[in-house]
Amino acid sequence: MTEKLGEQTDLITLDRQIDELNQRISSLKERMAAMASQKYETTNQSILLTTMQEVLKDLHLLRLEILGVSGSRHDYPEAAYQSDAHRDMIPAMRRKEEQLGAR
Repeated sequence: MTEKLGEQTDLITLDRQIDELNQRISSLKERMAAMASQKYETTNQSILLTTMQEVLKDLHLLRLEILGVSGSRHDYPEAAYQSDAHRDMIPAMRRKEEQLGAR
């Protein structure tokens, strides 16, 4: 009985975190749209958005695991996944930032 109560508490907490992350993603998308309309660079924000979407996917998978449902990669839209090209971009951005910081 206490195990079920613990799972319910975990689900409630997880649902709150998912809602909060969804709100933050929405806010970031709005901010990026405003930045793009003003012709500002949004590369760093794009990386952050992709990372947040990955975390959201993981939270959904965790939720499914707690519920005892086997989730798969196909349960979520592809936009929530980081492409290999984008994943490779993160180390390249770090190297560029390190080079700029060394000047």
